[in-house]
Amino acid sequence: MKFGKTFNQWANVKLNFDVWKTLTKTVLCGRNFLNIRIMHKMNFSLTYRRSSINYLRFGSGNRCLICFHGFGDRAVIWHHLDKQLGKKFTIIAIDLPFHGHTDWHEKKMQSLDFGAIINDILKIEGVEKCSLAGFSFGARIVEKLLFSHGDLIENIFLFAPDGFGTKGIKNATVCPIWLRRFAHFLLQKPEKIIHLVNWLYQKKLVAKSVQWFFSQNISQPKRRERLFFYWLNLDDFEVKQSVFKKKLQETRINTHIFLGKHDDITPLSIGAFLTADAPNVQLHVVDSDHQILGHLPDFDV
Repeated sequence: MKFGKTFNQWANVKLNFDVWKTLTKTVLCGRNFLNIRIMHKMNFSLTYRRSSINYLRFGSGNRCLICFHGFGDRAVIWHHLDKQLGKKFTIIAIDLPFHGHTDWHEKKMQSLDFGAIINDILKIEGVEKCSLAGFSFGARIVEKLLFSHGDLIENIFLFAPDGFGTKGIKNATVCPIWLRRFAHFLLQKPEKIIHLVNWLYQKKLVAKSVQWFFSQNISQPKRRERLFFYWLNLDDFEVKQSVFKKKLQETRINTHIFLGKHDDITPLSIGAFLTADAPNVQLHVVDSDHQILGHLPDFDV
């Protein structure tokens, strides 16, 4: 099938017409200011229920790669893949709910929402299959989609994946909903909590990533609301490591996992587990912390 779009397939897609051509732009993404040279990237949005999903589309390949960024990031972080995969794939980088230019109006956020969004993108692009990439929390989305859309996935790329032994996240997922709501109420005035976390960091009782996360996401009201929205919906994105590995073995989908040597969030141990007895899974250890996308080695697909 020809990779492209007919007029009718584009009918439900809004082109923002802010086509970025060969310009340098500084964008705040998570912890990093990225100086990005964006060449011929186009910014689109599609309607999903009551929401508007923003995404970037770039690359010139005849295969489709759909990317999900991490919590607190934006779709533009996937520009790092342009050099590596831009000639083999057309890359669709989505802004997650409450991130970037996506306008989310649904009461909840579930993996089935992303499955429906993928189905819409496949129709728009005029293809039947795609590859998926996920960074940090975005990897959770990919992990869930393996079970619902495994027959449509050609390749999987997981970068510092969240959900498998992620430090601090296990406690977050086992915490009852009522307690999460109570914590939300208590943190309407977060100054004391931030002061406590900073003190714990100075005493080396919590990791730098934890201190950064609290300072970035608790102090500002909009970010605080986003944080609790994700926390309240986190249960639907929980996948057991052993179950995920078994599914990878069954589907034999070509999978690349990238882990940082100095990552204090995602442990290196998950790489050894997921690659054991799984010849379709390749591990890449990168000299990096959790922000791994800017330090990728050359790899082949």
